[in-house]
Amino acid sequence: MENICSLIAMTISEILIVILFLVILFTQKKKTQLKNTFLIFLIFIFIWILGSTLQILFQNSSIDPFKFEKISGIGVHFSPVAFLALCAIFARTKIKINKKNFVLLIIPIISTILLLTNENHHLMFIKYSTNGNEMIYGKYFMIHSLYSYGLYFIGMFYLLRYTVKNAGFFSRQSFLLFTGSAIPLVANFLATFKIIPLTTYTTPISFTFMALFYSLAIFKFKFISSSPIALQRIVDRISDSYLILDEDYRITDFNKTFLNTFSFKGEQIRNKTLFDLSNKPNNFKIDNDFFKKNIDSIKNIDKTVYFDQTVTPIQKTFSIEINNIYNNKNFLGILILFKDITQHKIDIQTIEENQEILVEQERLASLGQMIGRYRT
Repeated sequence: MENICSLIAMTISEILIVILFLVILFTQKKKTQLKNTFLIFLIFIFIWILGSTLQILFQNSSIDPFKFEKISGIGVHFSPVAFLALCAIFARTKIKINKKNFVLLIIPIISTILLLTNENHHLMFIKYSTNGNEMIYGKYFMIHSLYSYGLYFIGMFYLLRYTVKNAGFFSRQSFLLFTGSAIPLVANFLATFKIIPLTTYTTPISFTFMALFYSLAIFKFKFISSSPIALQRIVDRISDSYLILDEDYRITDFNKTFLNTFSFKGEQIRNKTLFDLSNKPNNFKIDNDFFKKNIDSIKNIDKTVYFDQTVTPIQKTFSIEINNIYNNKNFLGILILFKDITQHKIDIQTIEENQEILVEQERLASLGQMIGRYRT
């Protein structure tokens, strides 16, 4: 009965993970590091659960259950690296991948090789059993465990630091991600170190809760396309409008001031190109060629472009600033600031007109004086 319940729970986990994978793959069309890393993480979790599911399905057969543990091992060994990368990208928006990052894969690769050849040396398992209390671990298993837990804890630290820094400790989005990640981690810790008598199926079953929490984070709080909540509140109160574009000139972020100034709704402009936007009937009419020329001029250099432009539908003039956004030498996007200088232009024009009137009055006064002197 217990195995049947475990099988049902793990089957639900697998189904949820497949649904999450497909929904993210086909609904989140923009390719980002966060999306790709999350999909990879889901693949490793699926493999982890798959091995345990097969163990139950073939428990009454002559097949050694350890053969299915070798399948699970691929997910067990590599998912901590994927999780750390996921959390780092979530906290930093984008990370630069170089040769040093691949050092993180050394221990998972060694662990996988040792697991596949365990019968020859028993460094991973001296005795394998689906009952955690009967399991006898090999000398290398502790190295693998400490490394894996270390990566998970570092990843969760990234989540916590991001939450406290950008959204406050009780951000619902980060709470869901943190809790969803902590449940299987705690379950695996308790089972591995035999703190509570559990089976090897406990951790895969706990991924059901992880999938549910992640689903809420994705669909309710837009995890894959997230932005810092507190920061968004701040920029929405800035009097200047701004847009953030990616490498393909698509709008990835903006503030409420921009929406109000040009009478847009968020869903009308997000993921739309800047130039497609100005070609549609709306209040945002700009010189596309001039904008593109200025944007391209600063794409690969540390430079800021300034110019003024009047948007005729709303009869306003803006001082426009375009510059790059970099993080640790990684190109993140293009920032365009729109400062409304309409009133400033009107004031200057008024001053110039008044000056012309004063000059004219002085000229007439001087002319009157000259006429008066001539008559006398």
